[in-house]
Amino acid sequence: MEKKRIEWVDIYKALGIILVVVGHATGAFNNYIYQFHMAAFFFISGYTTNFDRDSAVHYVYKKIYSLYIPLLFLTIMGAALMAILNATSVYSVFYDGGYIGFIDTIKNFVCEGTNYVWWLGATWFIVVLMQVEICQRIIYMICGNKNGILYAVFSLSLFVFGYFCVENSLFNAINLAFIGQGFFATGQIMRSGKKIDDISTGKLVGIGVAVCGYLYFAQKYFDATVDYPSKKFGNIVLNYCSGVLGSLLLIVISCCLVKLLNDRMKKPLIEIGKSTFGILVFHFMAFKILFLILAKLGIITMQEVQLTTPADSIKKYWLFITVFSVAFSMELWKIVNKNNFFSFLLGKKNGWEKLWNRVFKRAEKSVVEIEENSNKTIQYTFKMMCIFFLCGIWSYIAISYIGYWKSLEITFPYAGNKNVIFDEGWLPQGEETYRWIAKEGSIEVKKGNWNQIYMSGYVPKEFDMVTDIKIEINDEEVFEKELKDDRNWLYEGNISSSHGYRVGEILNIKIVFNGIYMPDENEADQREKSSLVNEIIFK
Repeated sequence: MEKKRIEWVDIYKALGIILVVVGHATGAFNNYIYQFHMAAFFFISGYTTNFDRDSAVHYVYKKIYSLYIPLLFLTIMGAALMAILNATSVYSVFYDGGYIGFIDTIKNFVCEGTNYVWWLGATWFIVVLMQVEICQRIIYMICGNKNGILYAVFSLSLFVFGYFCVENSLFNAINLAFIGQGFFATGQIMRSGKKIDDISTGKLVGIGVAVCGYLYFAQKYFDATVDYPSKKFGNIVLNYCSGVLGSLLLIVISCCLVKLLNDRMKKPLIEIGKSTFGILVFHFMAFKILFLILAKLGIITMQEVQLTTPADSIKKYWLFITVFSVAFSMELWKIVNKNNFFSFLLGKKNGWEKLWNRVFKRAEKSVVEIEENSNKTIQYTFKMMCIFFLCGIWSYIAISYIGYWKSLEITFPYAGNKNVIFDEGWLPQGEETYRWIAKEGSIEVKKGNWNQIYMSGYVPKEFDMVTDIKIEINDEEVFEKELKDDRNWLYEGNISSSHGYRVGEILNIKIVFNGIYMPDENEADQREKSSLVNEIIFK
C-alpha cells in the first residue's frame, strides 16, 4: 500500500466516524449502523496495513505512540480538567456521576483500561484497536510473514474464541480484540486481491444495492446488531456477515463519491477522514457544550445537560447535532495539534520517528536478528500449538453453534444451558418433573432458529387465590387465561422471524399470576408459590 493518502480510504473513514456520531446522536438508525460501524474500522485498518513495511518491533512501537500515548495524554489532561471542574462545582452541571478523583482516574485507565473522563467514553475503541493490531502483527509474524491459509484459519478461530470469551466472561481485558481482529484479518486478506479502484462504477452500485438489501433483511428478521462496549453480540455468523458487508458498502459509497465528486466537494469529507481520531475523542464534549447552549435557551432542562447522549426531546435535531459535533471536534483537534509539544504527545510521526532512530534502532536490529535465526523453530512450535488450539476452538463451534439451530426442550429437573437464565421468581429446583414458580417469574433465552414455543403448567385447586395467568414476551402480552374449572394452562405461540423475533436476540418470557399461595405453618413445604411448570419447548 502506498504511503500517500488514498482518497477513497479517507472518505471511507469519514463516513464511518459520521455513522458513529449519528449513532450517538439518535437511536433511529442503530438497527443498521450497529450492524457494522465498529467492524468497518477494524476492517479498513487491516486493509490499509502493510505488515512488511516495518519490523514487528517497529510496528508495535508505532502503534503505541500513535494510539496509546495520545489517549494516555488526553486522559491525563481530561482528568486534570475534571479536577478543576469539580473544585469549582461545575462538574455536576455536566455530569451526574460521582467524581472519583484525579489519581484514581489515571489509575483506572492504566491498570484496567477504564476511562472515567466522561467525554472520552468512546475511546475504548482506541485501546481495542491497538490490541487488535498488535495481536494481528504477532499472528502474521509467526505465520511466516504471510497472510495465507494458516493466517486465515488462525484469525478466524481466534474470532470464534472471542465470542466464547465474551459469553463466558473470560479474558475481559482483551476479548473484544479477539473479535475485532477477525475483521482486521478479513481486510488484510482482501488487500491482496483485486484493487478497489479498478472496479467499475456500475458494478460498485450493484454491489451497494445488494448489500443494502442484506442489511435491511438482517435488521428486519434477525438481531444482527452488536454493542462492543456493552459486550452484547448476536449470532456469530450474522454478526460477521453484517460487519464485512457493511464495510463493503462503505467502500462502494466511498469509491463512487471519489469518481462522481469534484475535488472541491470531496475536500470536506477527506478532511473529516483525516480527523477521525479527534472526532472520536471530542464529539461527546461537543454534545455537552451544545446541550448547555440549548439549556440556556430554554430548549432543554439542566438535568438533560447531564445526559451522555441527546435527550429524547431533541433527538429529532440529530442532523444538526451531528454537524455541530463533527465541526467542533475537527476544529479543536486542529487547535491542539498546532502546538508542537501537544502534537508530539498526540502521535505526530516525525518526532517519534526521530526518537526511534536515535534510541531504539540498534535494539530493533538485535531483535530482528534473533527473530530471523529462530524463525523456523518458532514456526514449528507455533504450528504444533495451532493444532491443539484449533481443535479446541472448532470443538466449541460444533457443540455451541450446531446445537444452536436445533430445538430446545426445558424439562425438569433441568440440567442447565448457558443460553437459558431463570430469575428469582422460580423456586429452587428439586428432583421433581416440574418446577414451582412464585407470583411472577421470568426466563431469558437466546433465540435460536425456532418458530414455535410451547409452555404448560398446573395450578393446584387449593391455590384458590390464583385465578388468572398472563404470559409476556419482551414486555408484550401474548397469553391470558382464567383458571376456574380448568386449572391446567397451556400456551402455544409463534416466535418466528416473521413475527418480529430475531435469531440471536434475547427473549424475556415473563409468567405472571394474580395471586400466590401462602402455606399453613403445619405444611412441610413453607415456600410461597403460585403454579408448577411442566415444560417449555422451543422448536
